[in-house]
Amino acid sequence: MVRALGASKPPVTIDRARVERQMRELALDHVAERISDAVYRARLTRLRTEIASLDGSPHGVSAERAVAWLRALGET
Repeated sequence: MVRALGASKPPVTIDRARVERQMRELALDHVAERISDAVYRARLTRLRTEIASLDGSPHGVSAERAVAWLRALGET
C-alpha cells in the first residue's frame, strides 16, 4: 500500500482515461458536424492542456501520510 501510494505515477490513471474519452467524444462530434472546426480546436487544446498537467503533476504520497490514512480508515 505504501509503495503504491508513494509511486511517482498512480497505478490507475482514471483522470487521464476520462480526458482521453472526452477527446474521442469531441472528435466524433466534430466528424458528425455537430460542432465547428473552431470549437473543436479550442476544446481539443483545453483537453490537451489538461492531459499535460496530469502528466506533470506529482502523485506521490509520503509513507507517514499513507499510514495515517490507513489508521483513520481502521477507525471508521
